[in-house]
Formats: sequence, C-alpha cells, structure tokens
Amino acid sequence: MRENTAVHLALILAVAFALFFLDLGALPFYSHGEPREALEVWDMIHRGEWILPLRNGLELPSKPPLFHWLGALAAMATGSVDELSTRLPSALAATLTALAVYWRARRFGAAAGLFAAVIVMTNFELIRAARSARVDMVLTGCLTGAFLALEAAVTRPAPSRASLVALYAFTTLAALAKGPVGVALPALTALAWIVVTREPRLLRELRPLLGGAAVLLVAGSWYVLAIVFGGDAFVKKQLLFENLDRFVGVEDGGVNQSHPFYYYVQGIATGFAPWSIFLVPLAISLYRARGTIGGQPVRFLLLCFAVVFAFYSAAAGKRTVYILSLYPLMAILLGAWWAELSARSFELPRAAARALSALSMVLAALLLVVLLFFLCEAMGFPLLDTIAPLLHRRDRENLPMVRMLLRTNVPILLAWLAALAAFATLLVAGARRGRWPWIFAAAAGLVISATLVTNHVFHPHLAAERSFKRFAQHVAGLGADSDLRFYRTWDYGVVFYLGRRVPVVAPEQFRTWAPERDGYLLIFEDDWNTLTGSAPDPVDGTPPPAAGGAGGPPLELLERSAETGHQGKTRLLLARFSAAGAPSRR
Repeated sequence: MRENTAVHLALILAVAFALFFLDLGALPFYSHGEPREALEVWDMIHRGEWILPLRNGLELPSKPPLFHWLGALAAMATGSVDELSTRLPSALAATLTALAVYWRARRFGAAAGLFAAVIVMTNFELIRAARSARVDMVLTGCLTGAFLALEAAVTRPAPSRASLVALYAFTTLAALAKGPVGVALPALTALAWIVVTREPRLLRELRPLLGGAAVLLVAGSWYVLAIVFGGDAFVKKQLLFENLDRFVGVEDGGVNQSHPFYYYVQGIATGFAPWSIFLVPLAISLYRARGTIGGQPVRFLLLCFAVVFAFYSAAAGKRTVYILSLYPLMAILLGAWWAELSARSFELPRAAARALSALSMVLAALLLVVLLFFLCEAMGFPLLDTIAPLLHRRDRENLPMVRMLLRTNVPILLAWLAALAAFATLLVAGARRGRWPWIFAAAAGLVISATLVTNHVFHPHLAAERSFKRFAQHVAGLGADSDLRFYRTWDYGVVFYLGRRVPVVAPEQFRTWAPERDGYLLIFEDDWNTLTGSAPDPVDGTPPPAAGGAGGPPLELLERSAETGHQGKTRLLLARFSAAGAPSRR
C-alpha cells in the first residue's frame, strides 16, 4: 500500500508540474485580471501596504488579500514581483487541491484516489485557473478543505476536534480569499445536511458559535482594518458591490452579465471537459445504486454539489470560474466510479455502454479530421480561410498568427498529431472492449498533450502579441524621474511593468492643464483620435503636428505600441508634451 501511495504521489506531482508549473512565469500578462491582482502584490512589497493596497494609488482592491499575501510571500522567496511569483499561489493551490482529492477518494480504493486526482487536474477550467494570477484557485483550495473537513465532522458519530479546527480554519481562509462567500457555502452546506438528515444535534456539536467567533475574529479583523483605511468607499465596493450587488443585480457592461438559471450546465460541460462526458453515466449509476459507489454512501458529496450549484445558479452574476469549487467534488465521485468500472465491480447498462462506445468513436473521428485539417494547413494549404467566416472577429484576427505557428512548428505539430492519433486509437479500443483504464489514459493523455502544446507553442505568441510588456519596458527606459501621465484612463499591465504609479489626467483637466515641465503622455488611440480630431500618423522619425483644437499642452507622437493589449482595449500611444510653445523635438 505504501508503495502504491508513493507511486501515485509521484505521478500526481509530475502531472501537476507539467500542467501547472512548467514555464509558469514565461507568459507576460495580457489580460485584464492578472496584472490587476499583481499590482496589489507590488504595492505590498514596494510600498508596504499589506492591509489595503491601492492599485496605482487610485483604485481599491476588489477582493480580500489572502491571494496577494501569498503572492507577496512568493515574491520574497523568488526575489521579484513578476509573472512567476504572482501565479505561484494558484499553481500551489491547484496542486494541494489535487492531493486533497486523492486523499479523500482513496477511501474507495487506491486506484480511485489516483483517478480522482488526475481528473481534477486535467480539465480546461482548473488548468486555466491554476496558471492564472487570480483569486479563484486559492478560493477553491480553501473551500475544498472546508467541505472535506465538514464531511469528516458530520458523517461520524461525533465531530472530532481536528475536523472542527480544520473546518473553521479553512472557512476563515476562504473568507480571506474572496469574502463572505467563503463562509456562506460551508454554512449552507452544513444547514442543508442537518435538514436532510434530521440531526439537529449537529447544531450543537459543530460548535457554530465558537467556530463562528474564531472566523469573525481572524477574518473580521482584516475587514475592520480595511474599513478604517478605506472608509465608505471600501464598504460600497467590496461589501456591497462585489458581494451583494453581484448576487442580486447585474454589473453593467461587465463580464458578470445576466444568464439563465441553467447557465452552469453548459459551463460544466465545457469547463470540466473531457470528463463532463461521463457525468451522465455517473448520474445513472448513482441513481441505480441509490447514491452509493462501491457500497459507500456519497450523500454528502452530492448534497455539497447541489448546494454550491444552486447558490451560484441563483446569483445574477455568473462566470464559469465561479463554480470551480464543484470540480474537486465531481472528480472524487468520478474517480470512485471509474475505479469500480475498472475493477468490473459493476457494469454500465448495455444501452449506456453502446452510447459511450459510439460517442468515443465519433470523437475520435472528429479528432482525426481536425488533425488532418491542421496538418494540411501546416504543409501550405490555406484551409484556415475556409473557417474564417464562422469565427468571431477577434478570432479571425488571430488566424494569421495560427497559420504562422502551424507552418513554423511542423516537427512539434507532427509529434503532437502522432500522439493524438495514438490516444484516439486507445480511446476507441477501450470503449469497444470495455477497458476503462484505457479510456482514462486516452482522455488524460489528450488533455495533457494538448495543454503542453498550447502553453508552449500557441499561447506564448498570443500573449506577446496582446501584452503591453515590451512597450511598457520601452517607456520605463525614459527614466524614473520623467513626468509621465495617462490621459483619461490607465491600464493595469502598463502600470505593473512600469513599476511605478502613474497619475491620470482627466479630459477636462487636460484642456486647461499647464504643466511645469516637459514630459510624456500615455494615451489610447481612440482617445488620441477624439482629442486631436484625427488618427495618429505613422511614426517614422518625423514628429507629426501638435495636437490642436482641444486645449492643453501641445503633443508630439513618439511611439505606438506594437501590441493591442487585453480585449476591449485599443493601441496605446506614447506622446511627448511640452510645458510651453511648440512640441519639443527629439
């Protein structure tokens, strides 16, 4: 048994390294969210603002600071606040979550633990969260710990002291990771269990007053300090807008737009792929076995899933990453079910087995078609043009980059296609013969190989194209003492890579602004067009005319970023402004 455990742990850590840690810091920030969180880590390290770090000195944090504290500790360990240190908390949380899933699923057998751990690591949504400088993976790790501790407390004759300490410790961490939701989900799950099992004694045995007081003392202390530092603005943003308004209302123009109640059915189907294919057969088996797997009841896991799913489905604001805490629960159930099928302890109904076999062959056929499509494109046939009309505008803009990558990475592409063909063959063979370990190996292999190729061939070029990193580093070369400002709005990534706070000039201020010395202005292209009444001329070394008609200091266009920045942003320009008279010349 110990040998099995050692081998399993080695495999889990190897997969975690390949999917979560390999080249974790290689990609520059190019999205909206990652540099936003990284700025808070930067402020903690460079300005000592550990309670309420202000982004660029202007914007309050959107979330509590646990993720950022961990990022700051990682920065101290690595010696730098960069992409690696700010993403490390997510990668570590994902690895610890996989180990927790392995530990829980081993109650169904050693194989179940391995299956469950690999399943939770090899799905689209968790891989993305594990490699992102965002709070969601840390929250998921904390909630997983709280749910498993709660299960250990309520499914035994009496809760142990260790399970209660773990329950309230993880609940506190979850609250410090993303706010009241970290307390609400474990509390609602506990109440639902008490109602369903009709065991009111648990209201006393779970020590909710003592545990709640501990959570309030630790997590509440930060909230008190944050209110002292942030005042009403903090209350309105974090307590009201980020929690209450997101749950009962809709954020205008943001990502949390209103979706139907069943939105997360689709979210699980895509985010938990490829394992979501097997959730329906799992549900059928659970129904036939009356909520047991291998004779062991899984009522708590099912109830926990139902509570979390219903909670987020009832909220007005919906994003697929919000339900990430469901994935460890589904992985445990699927891992136990897979182990039972692999051991032939029970078999699927004949109709379900045939449907799964047919689905596997269809997926394999589609995969081969896609492989041939990309191979032909790589060999010089312009097949990507045939699908361009079917794509979103922004995806169509990426087609030249995809074509270039396919044609300049033919050896890697051929090796990947050979691996995918082997996995597809294994998938079909396993489905036809009922060899569940073969199916599992094929599905996991498909995800791991696709992730490695995407992360190390396609993703770096996409990130480099959309990131402002190189442009910001060029601007930083102007000198730390330069008078540098943003016009109207500012960008998280640019400020992060500049490594300094940058003031913002509002349009109404700019019209009457009389700077005391020459300096530089960062302005988005759309704003330049509005301010000057014309699009910027190509920068060829000849200074274009000064901006006119809008008041303010005269401007000289110096540089245009080669990158487009995160979605929704336009090209960023660097202009020089003059304190008086005509624009200064280079």
